[in-house]
Amino acid sequence: MDAFEKLEVWKRSCRLCVDLYKALNGCKDFGFKDQIARSALSVPSNIAEGYERNSVNEYARFLKIAKGSCGELRTELYIAKETGLLDQESVNAFITEALELSKNDPWPDPKTGSSRLENYFLYLVTCILYLLSMGDRLTVGQQTLTLFI
Repeated sequence: MDAFEKLEVWKRSCRLCVDLYKALNGCKDFGFKDQIARSALSVPSNIAEGYERNSVNEYARFLKIAKGSCGELRTELYIAKETGLLDQESVNAFITEALELSKNDPWPDPKTGSSRLENYFLYLVTCILYLLSMGDRLTVGQQTLTLFI
C-alpha cells in the first residue's frame, strides 16, 4: 500500500467526520461543537500522520491515539444524545461506526497474537516490506519478527 488514502479505515473515519460536521451544522453550543469536531477529526488525522511516519512503531502509536479519539468521540456522542444536541438515530449510527473503526485495528493483539484486521495479508506485506528496508528483524512491543531469505 503506497498511500494512507487507500486505507479503508481512513476513508471511513473521514466519512464519519464529514457526516458529523454536517449533523452539527445548526448546533449553537459552540464549545461542545468544537470539542466533538476535534475528536472526530483526530481519528483520520492520526491514521494519516502515523502512516506517513514510515515507521511501524510510530504507525502503531498513532493508531492507538486514533483509537483513543474514537472513545472520546463516543463519549461526546452519548452526551449529545442525552442533551438533545443530536437526535438518537444519528447518534446511534455515529456510535456504531466509531465502534467499528475502533475494531479495525491493523496490529495483532499483544496478548493473543490474533489480528482484528479485515485483511491480514496487508499487515504481513507491510511488515515484510519494512523488514526488507531495515534489515532482517523487527520488534514491536515484545514480539520480534525475523525474516529468513
